[in-house]
Amino acid sequence: MPKEKFKDLDIFMRCFCAYIQKHLPDNLPRITENWNDVTGNTISTTNYLEAVMENLENPLLLALDNVDKLFDYPDIYQDFLPLLRSWHEEANNIDVWEKLRLIVVHSTEDYGRLDLNKSPFNVEALIELRDFNQEEIKNWAQQLQLNLTNDEIKSLMEKVGGHPYLIKLAFDKLVRQEVTLTKLLEDATTDAGIYERHLRRHLNTLNGNPELKAVFRQVVNARVSVQIDSIQSHKLYSMGLITREGNKVMPRYILHRIYFQEHL
Repeated sequence: MPKEKFKDLDIFMRCFCAYIQKHLPDNLPRITENWNDVTGNTISTTNYLEAVMENLENPLLLALDNVDKLFDYPDIYQDFLPLLRSWHEEANNIDVWEKLRLIVVHSTEDYGRLDLNKSPFNVEALIELRDFNQEEIKNWAQQLQLNLTNDEIKSLMEKVGGHPYLIKLAFDKLVRQEVTLTKLLEDATTDAGIYERHLRRHLNTLNGNPELKAVFRQVVNARVSVQIDSIQSHKLYSMGLITREGNKVMPRYILHRIYFQEHL
């Protein structure tokens, strides 16, 4: 969806409905038949989907990719995410909503600034992308024609583990020959490194949540794993900042430990 559609909730919701309508048969109810400026955009969107599903024999599948992009537009996500959750909950009360199938693909890095009780992210099955192991990273490097030794791959993994996105950032730079692996690792935890944007985004989230910031400061400065509040643990884990060992936690990667020891 183009960026200009994120300027205001009404524009966004109309565009959202238009994308759905575009992929449905013409004989189904139209947006214009169900839109009411008096009741507002979220109710109009709900009424439109309900009208569509009342005329469907089979379930309606809505697959939403890159939903985390909405997190940069609080005026949008603060209404849209609760709306998705309400649709899921409607299935408990209204038969027609049992036809809705929602697939929501998103990064969990911004969970620190979200109210998960008003989002659709904790109501159904969660498929979590695990870290790659050394062999998988080696195969990936070979596919990109990067001649990395086992020791070089180990050095990279010591900083960022097998985090798919962080490995991809490194490989993108190496493929374009913009930096050597030695220099990349040397600058990794600094503002001059390739992970500056990733780290800064987390820092901004933590600065906006003083309680979470204080807890994570305790984690990165501890020499051993520590026990923290379960709610804060869930947020930090979802953000990709910690690993859990039973009831105790520790920084997920050396990258995070070093950077946040200096910045928190």
